[in-house]
Amino acid sequence: MVTKYTILYLSLLIILATTTRFIFLEKSPPGFYADEVSFGYNALSVMESGRDEHGILFPVYFKAFGEYKNPIFCYSIIPFLKIFGVSVFAVRVTSAFWGLATIILMFLVVKNYQKNVHVAFFSSLILTLMPWHLIISRIAFEVVTLPFFLLLFLYFWEKYLRTSKIKFTFIASFCMGICFYTYSTARLLVPLYCAGVFIIWFKEINKHKIIYATTTGGLFIPLIPLFFWLQKYPDTLTGRFSSLSIWNHRIHHYENMLKIFLNYINDFSIRYLFISGDTNLRHGTGRSGTLLISCSVFFVFGVLYLWHKRNDKFLRFVAFGLITFPLSSSFTIDNFHALRSANAIPFISILLGTGFYFLLECIRKYENMYRVGIISITLLIFIEFSQFYWDYLVVYPKRAESSFGCSITGTMQFMMSQKADNFYFTPSVGQPLIMAKFFSRNKNSLYKNSDFHNFHVVKNFAETFAPHSYLLTAGNEKVPENFGKIKEFTKIYSPDIAYALYYIETDNTIAPVEITSQELETGLIASYFYGTECKGKPFLTKVEPDHISFNFNKESKPYKAPFSIEWTGYIQISKKGIYKFATRSDDGSQVYLNGRIIVDNRGHHPLRYVSGKIFLDKGLYRIKITYFDSGGESAMKLLWSSPEDNGKEHLIPTGVLFRKK
Repeated sequence: MVTKYTILYLSLLIILATTTRFIFLEKSPPGFYADEVSFGYNALSVMESGRDEHGILFPVYFKAFGEYKNPIFCYSIIPFLKIFGVSVFAVRVTSAFWGLATIILMFLVVKNYQKNVHVAFFSSLILTLMPWHLIISRIAFEVVTLPFFLLLFLYFWEKYLRTSKIKFTFIASFCMGICFYTYSTARLLVPLYCAGVFIIWFKEINKHKIIYATTTGGLFIPLIPLFFWLQKYPDTLTGRFSSLSIWNHRIHHYENMLKIFLNYINDFSIRYLFISGDTNLRHGTGRSGTLLISCSVFFVFGVLYLWHKRNDKFLRFVAFGLITFPLSSSFTIDNFHALRSANAIPFISILLGTGFYFLLECIRKYENMYRVGIISITLLIFIEFSQFYWDYLVVYPKRAESSFGCSITGTMQFMMSQKADNFYFTPSVGQPLIMAKFFSRNKNSLYKNSDFHNFHVVKNFAETFAPHSYLLTAGNEKVPENFGKIKEFTKIYSPDIAYALYYIETDNTIAPVEITSQELETGLIASYFYGTECKGKPFLTKVEPDHISFNFNKESKPYKAPFSIEWTGYIQISKKGIYKFATRSDDGSQVYLNGRIIVDNRGHHPLRYVSGKIFLDKGLYRIKITYFDSGGESAMKLLWSSPEDNGKEHLIPTGVLFRKK
């Protein structure tokens, strides 16, 4: 039944939740760290092509940075990217949406089970003001979806309990199955919660034998895609836990058991819950607990209320959730981890909400104390939350800059707003390509339709750099003093690392030759010489219309060693960019463009591969390839990789090689 209190309370919650979760999302938290970018870019990639960053069509899980990210959150980003465009706000507003939806659902669930709109309001209000939930509702954390689907399960389960309609058991268990795709800890929690529901509501379940079939079907139907996915990617569910499990970091079983016990106890500690919280500045502010200190008194009254109403099966399940919530993080190496224990958020909210209500009920008979109590509690919560929220919006962003990679975010956004032929990143920048790919789709970027061939990770400064480009370095990396082709353009600093952005004005280019296509015909001129140096009068001159590729043993060679070959002509470049040339030869070989050596594979040696890169503009270039064989086997291949080949090498096609008529 909808009452005036229901409408009033829901309106207040929506206004408060929207205000706290949707405002200044791009400023607090600051920056846009790698995991957030990964979610954003994979959602964008699926939106544009149906494939993730690795080319997998509509993946069940998203592989990124050595682990697999859960799909519910990632896919839910897509509509916000369509509405708000490619931006930090679009990715983070997804979390804010899930946070708001969870608050509304909390109100409906508690109201339906407790038949008390005031308890529902208090529980939802605590959730709205909870630092723990507010923080995960403002960052692209996949875990924000887990509390929602837990509450959605309870919402439909209550509908079955109230109406005895079997269809609601299927829907409820289906929601529980979906939890597998929300966050990694759900793999432990879902079987645990299913066992708790079966024990607590055994009589209601056993009334209708068909419920066993509907709940089993509802739970396992969502897992069908997972079953097929695991056939191909078996480490999806275990890879991350294997690296974090205490079993990989301890030797003795007794020591492991002690660590598990201490982790379990620590999640209930006053310091963690009310004072310091998670010290990771992406999971907390560093200056507040996961809960408001002013709510600590509700914790005590909430426990008393749960005991007082111990026959209430819903509250039994809440107590079960509170007792078991630390298990999801107890088996890992971290003492406190706000994300791995976020499954506690709905249960703690209900505990504190019922505690708030029970406290007011206890002092209700004292009229003067009741009024003073309400005013005092409200004022205390308001002051503490205001102080926390002011710190979160104003001071915390400066404190947490390094945790969110503020410098790299600002640098990437700036780079993508500039006109450049290519972008180069050193590996120490950290996940540079996925950041560049995401920000290149931003509305302020000049590279919305880029195929990313102009993004390059370089291992050292001996690489070939294209002119009119940017180079991003990090940490202590310095451009060598003797490398004068790059000048520093600007620097953006964070407290613990400097990102240096350079503008490249290199002269490392060669100009196309002035010759018309009417003067040319396909094929190179091949001159064959005795000896190893392509000198003297050739004993054979002919046109080579095919690929330069041969491999002869001692008996099958058409010429007696030693001999050498020189191919000359022109090569047509149809798209400007960086080209990679290579030879695989036995013995020596070299490649020249306009007289500049590009591949130096000279010398007496067995079959050997050598490559070289150069930036080329559109047009025709003189090309010369030399090769010699001093004896034994004889082999030569001329390879290249153009900007359109996406790094794949192949024989240079005859259609781009010409000679004068």
